[in-house]
Amino acid sequence: MPDLQPSLSAHAQPGLPPRTEAVRRALHVGGTALAADLVFLEAWESEGPPDIAATLRAAQIRRANRSLAAEIRAELRRGRPLSEAERAALGADIARHV
Repeated sequence: MPDLQPSLSAHAQPGLPPRTEAVRRALHVGGTALAADLVFLEAWESEGPPDIAATLRAAQIRRANRSLAAEIRAELRRGRPLSEAERAALGADIARHV
């Protein structure tokens, strides 16, 4: 039977620290399941989809957390945490498209 668990690099493994400030902030209010999802999404955003199962999982997480997913993508592109003004602008842009 094939392994259906999406596999990304070691960064997607629960227990490892997140790479983005966006995920670190979100983890202060979430639980273990949320942590696993957000660390997975962070790795998926930075490394790309290894297979269809990982892509589907990332799409579900992104739909449930639109603003956080956008912030993770923006932070990874910039290589630094977003300022309060950048986060506010990003949130306003997301609200216009929902």
